Amino acid sequence: MKKVESRKVSRRDFLKTAAMATVGASTFSLVRGESVSGTAANSKIQFGFIGCGGRGNGDARSFARTGEAKIIAVSDYFEDRAKAAQRAFRVDESRCFVGENGYKKVLDLKEVDAIIQTTPPGFRPRHFVEAVDAGKHVFMEKPVAVDTWGCRQVLEAGEKAKAKKLSVMVGMQHHHDNEYIGAQKKVAEGALGTLVHGRAIYTFGPFHVGERAPEPLTKDWMVRHWYCFRWLSGDFIAEQNVHCFGVLNWFIGGHPIRCAGYGGRKVRTMHGDIFDHFNLAFDYPGAVHLNYLSGQVMRGTPGVQRELYGTKGSYYSPGTIKSSEGEWHAEPGGNQYEDFVKSIKSGELLAEARRGAEGAFTAILGRTAGYTGQEAVWDKVWKANEKLEERVYPPIASSPMA
Repeated sequence: MKKVESRKVSRRDFLKTAAMATVGASTFSLVRGESVSGTAANSKIQFGFIGCGGRGNGDARSFARTGEAKIIAVSDYFEDRAKAAQRAFRVDESRCFVGENGYKKVLDLKEVDAIIQTTPPGFRPRHFVEAVDAGKHVFMEKPVAVDTWGCRQVLEAGEKAKAKKLSVMVGMQHHHDNEYIGAQKKVAEGALGTLVHGRAIYTFGPFHVGERAPEPLTKDWMVRHWYCFRWLSGDFIAEQNVHCFGVLNWFIGGHPIRCAGYGGRKVRTMHGDIFDHFNLAFDYPGAVHLNYLSGQVMRGTPGVQRELYGTKGSYYSPGTIKSSEGEWHAEPGGNQYEDFVKSIKSGELLAEARRGAEGAFTAILGRTAGYTGQEAVWDKVWKANEKLEERVYPPIASSPMA
């Protein structure tokens, strides 16, 4: 009689097959939950939550609302934020980690399947690399990097994640919004004809820090107020405007080849070293030109517009196309958190590191042009491989063209 070889079922194998359990329950028995990390409840994906600020808590709550995810470990640079998240998600105190290297302890937990990576962007490439090395699926917020060096790290780790069959999602949620998905498909099918021109506006009111910086300035204070510092946020053009660049690159079908323009600091002059406005012009392959205006100086109603114009029609975000044939509207819907969970459970893995890196580098290209007042060329800026150090940069009052 042939000996039957016993086979241990990994937690990851279990997650891929758990969704099929109810379909075949009447004809066969799937592995019991108790054989995988203890209880049947472990059919939920177990998340480690790294970076427990406002955006991160929003993401973590959204994952929890899917009903398929559970936060089992938290980590933050600051104790108050880590403890608040630990209480909010009812995480055991033994899995609450504090400090700049606390994330490493989350990655060391074998029972953690996936990571919510929502630290300040300056830390993101290093954390992503280590999460992939640890064999974790990764959801990371945008931007994925603040400099060219970081974009290179993300691209390399993204390829490694593919080889290790890990799902990677970047929080550029428009790519999982049915209105954008539907409109992009229509544009790709030729609804606008040949693309010629685009316009994007991303304007908000002034952003201020409510407290005066200490003297001398400390790293802790910078990390607490990370948005204001170039090495941590990449400037607001990267931290916030990357959403626009992600959509525009997607719809146009590639990244820009050069950018020219200007920017400056007119309102936000008390703290940090980032600009508060940019006025830029991007050139894309195929003689497609894009005018881009963004700022945090306007009071009143903020505005976000993305428009593309072609020889047959025009597109207005999120999902409207107008042409001589009439007006078309995409259907709403879609949820990036549900899509990420589904990708892990189904084994149809997402690979969004390249998309995230390309969107971040488009912002870096615009930032370079805005800072210098000179034309910035994609290939040249990429080869320069800028790496922002952990320091305050001398503020640029405005670019030479401002």
